[in-house]
Amino acid sequence: MNRLHVAAVAVTLALPIVALGTMIGQQELRLSDAQQVNVPVRGFDPRDLLRGHYITGQFDWDWETPPDADGKGGLCILPGNEARPKVLFRKDWQPGERFDGCRLVIAGHTAARLSIGTTAFVPDSLDNDGGGVRLYVSETRAPELEELLVKRPGALTVDLAVRRDGGVAIKTLRVDGKIVGR
Repeated sequence: MNRLHVAAVAVTLALPIVALGTMIGQQELRLSDAQQVNVPVRGFDPRDLLRGHYITGQFDWDWETPPDADGKGGLCILPGNEARPKVLFRKDWQPGERFDGCRLVIAGHTAARLSIGTTAFVPDSLDNDGGGVRLYVSETRAPELEELLVKRPGALTVDLAVRRDGGVAIKTLRVDGKIVGR
């Protein structure tokens, strides 16, 4: 009975580790064929950019035509490799749908409440429930990056890994093109 008890405890302890490993593997597989796009970040609320280890910001898209109203859909990234990607919003886009002329499509929603004076698009997988995104930064770099957002808009960018289903993950944080963190 003692060996059976030890085996049951070992299996019980190993199960969460196996489940976590499976979940990590699944996410890595989904991101393995993701395409990358680099997007500038602007401060979301200039009075309160820094929250603990997170900078609150929003992506600075270059709208081909700004959306008429708030809505859920997909952001079509047009061909090109500009520092600020040229985009179109496709309302009622469904994951997996493709549009002619789009290099990538990101699932998310638009929000009119902005600090930079244009319409915001927030990817669903990165939304902080306030129309912006939270970027993790180290405690030592946080004040420097906060000041950078205020004084040099566009100097802070993120590389987004965009999956086929429109989901995104932040891959790399950059300042003037140089990697700050992953």
